[in-house]
Amino acid sequence: MLIQVDLKRNPDVADLIADMNMGDGVCFKTTLKSRSDALAEFTLEKAEECETEPADANDGDGTDAENSADNAGESGSTNTPGGSVEQDKMAAASTAQL
Repeated sequence: MLIQVDLKRNPDVADLIADMNMGDGVCFKTTLKSRSDALAEFTLEKAEECETEPADANDGDGTDAENSADNAGESGSTNTPGGSVEQDKMAAASTAQL
């Protein structure tokens, strides 16, 4: 999925990425603005630099935080209070308009 941010309307994001390179991690904090069966719209609340996670970090053995509600305090959602990493991934898979 590709997310496009209008840098003229979001100068804080433009400032954040000014010295970054392609592939550097950027974390977005959003709130759900509206949704339908085909489209979800989010409001961009905050953007900050974050570390990128290797593509093979989830080996699917069922031991990582996305499969364990017991680890929600340690590895829970950074975007949704009380949410899970899995919920974040599902939200990211939805179409977003910024």
